[in-house]
Amino acid sequence: MSHLPDRNQAFASLFSTLAVAAIVIAPSAVSAQDVQRPVVGEHTFLEHALFPGPFVQTSLRTSLGVGRALDIGGLPPIEIDTLDFGGQRGDLYFALLTLGYGQEITEWFQLGAQVGLTGRLGDGVNTILAQGATMAFAFDLAAKFRLYQGETTYVSAGVSLARDNVTVIDFRSWVEGLLEDEEVPLVTKRPSTRLGLVGYGAWAPVHWLGLQAHAKFSRGKNLEIEQDTEWYSTFGLSADFDLLSVSSIPIGFVLGGRRETFPRSINDLAEAVYGSLFRIAYTGRSDFVVALDFTADRVPLREGESLEAGTVHFSTRYYF
Repeated sequence: MSHLPDRNQAFASLFSTLAVAAIVIAPSAVSAQDVQRPVVGEHTFLEHALFPGPFVQTSLRTSLGVGRALDIGGLPPIEIDTLDFGGQRGDLYFALLTLGYGQEITEWFQLGAQVGLTGRLGDGVNTILAQGATMAFAFDLAAKFRLYQGETTYVSAGVSLARDNVTVIDFRSWVEGLLEDEEVPLVTKRPSTRLGLVGYGAWAPVHWLGLQAHAKFSRGKNLEIEQDTEWYSTFGLSADFDLLSVSSIPIGFVLGGRRETFPRSINDLAEAVYGSLFRIAYTGRSDFVVALDFTADRVPLREGESLEAGTVHFSTRYYF
């Protein structure tokens, strides 16, 4: 699949072109003191990385995370010829990097892009053979339209184009193929491109509480060998609370959950992935947020097993 790098370069070039064009088209930047996080009614919202927010606003966001799934149980015993690894327990390690940018073109329209890189590797022979090593590159383009903004409510919708390229080093299948005199590739690469429709909402019932909701429906290729075209969905809900709205303490909190039916790994094929997030953030500046995000995910594995993975992210978002 030698065409994949060319496509990655094409998407990267498209991202650069989009960013430059948006900056040229957009109105001139206002001063830092005039820029602030999204406000609906009397509540200042605290956006996060679990799912995109509904707001049409210019911002740059980054996230760097590391994670671990401890003492994985239920992995099937691996028998290769006369070798028996006995299904020992092991750990999986994760590394994640995300960079996103959204540009407000008008007060009701925004263009955005996001790139992400995820890696996963086991810590022992049994875990590596059972799960392999995974590297996933994700690229997303999105257009967002504000539909309604009321006294306490904000609603928007948009379209998205997502591209995933997943590479897996499958040691187990490769060794078994050698022993059975079959040609099995050690490295497998599969792409997936999906087009989706997205709905967003935010509600501020009181000045100290904000609720955000997200729903996305997309259609595109899956990551299985046959590369069938399927429908996928993502649903998310979060609540945020800023102590600064009721005191002089510049600390905010977010609690949220997500259900997604597109696991970004060849090995992780299942009906749904469930994720949750707890964020603690510094909110002392109106145009900048720095936060620690603690996420927990129920990740499906091969042969019907699953694991609980925890990840810590250092995240920033700058509004301008």
